This record gives sequence, structure tokens and C-alpha cells, in this order.
Amino acid sequence: MLYVYFKKIFNPLTHGVFKAYYAFLVFGQMYDMGEQCLSQTDDEKIYVMAARGNGKKGFAIVNHSKLEKTVSLSLLGADLSHSKVIATDDEHTFDEIAPLSDTVTLPPYSIRYVEFA
Repeated sequence: MLYVYFKKIFNPLTHGVFKAYYAFLVFGQMYDMGEQCLSQTDDEKIYVMAARGNGKKGFAIVNHSKLEKTVSLSLLGADLSHSKVIATDDEHTFDEIAPLSDTVTLPPYSIRYVEFA
């Protein structure tokens, strides 16, 4: 007999995927770009990654903390005023939001995916 347990992937109340798994979707989109770029943070609860290729550039910021975090962005070769920003948090599920500034406030357990040309 085969037993399959999905305790950690699916929300038992809504039967939907927990929002944290949207990080895998973001990773897949960045992986498809083809080239990893340098990204770093000094906060152990903030994860970042960046990529470029196929005519696109992008980066992701994940707040893996129960606390709201404010981060300052330092980006070389990026014009965020024309970027596409996708948010996942308590209020958003992979929704497009307004472009980011150089200081970003991240809600607890949130993801920001930014794509630009």
C-alpha cells in the first residue's frame, strides 16, 4: 500500500499550496534566464538571488522571518522604475505591484521577484 503525505506543501484548510512554495516558481523563472549573477545580503533571514539571460534580468528577495524587514538595495545596471515586481505575502499571491525603490519593506515570510530589461 502506498501512502503519500503532503503535510508541508499543502494548506489543509484551503487545499492550496502554501505561499512559500512560490519561491520555487521564481527560482524556475530565473533558472530559465541561464546565467546567475552576484547577489548577497548580510541578514541571515533574507535570501537573495539574481540572474540574467534571454533578454531579461531579474532578482528575488525572500524574507524568511516572522518580522517585517527593511532592506536597502544596491543594484548595478538596473533601472527599477520600469521593472515588473511580483509580490507574494499575506496580501498577495504572485501579484504584480508597483515598482520598488532603493529601500524595500518586506512583510514577514514574503517574496519579491523583480524582472527588468
